[in-house]
Amino acid sequence: MTMPHHALEILLTRTLGPAELRDAARVLPLAANHNATRLMTLVHAKTPHQAARRLRHRLGARLPIDVITTHYPDTDHKVLLNVALPAAAHAALKAAARTAIFDFIEGWYNLHRLHSSLGYRSPAEYETALAA
Repeated sequence: MTMPHHALEILLTRTLGPAELRDAARVLPLAANHNATRLMTLVHAKTPHQAARRLRHRLGARLPIDVITTHYPDTDHKVLLNVALPAAAHAALKAAARTAIFDFIEGWYNLHRLHSSLGYRSPAEYETALAA
């Protein structure tokens, strides 16, 4: 089985100079638009996600990459968007996700899910039956 090539588009935060473009093209073959703010490349990987990670790993230190996106949709008609967030934004998103997950589990899921130890009833149903 052969691994596919994935067409990826790279959006840059600034225009590249000719020397920067040549340096990056030594790592991966690149095609640039007229002002070198958008690049296209093919990356050999099993999945689009792996291709975007591989691209960011290989070119992230050489280029001012803003966004990496797959150029063609996958079989589910989805386009992958790979964005590097600043550390503070990443930490804030992680904290918000952790709080939302905790609130869901403690505020709804644990109260409504069926517990085998309660005769496959929710805690609310069990407490209502116990009080009656």
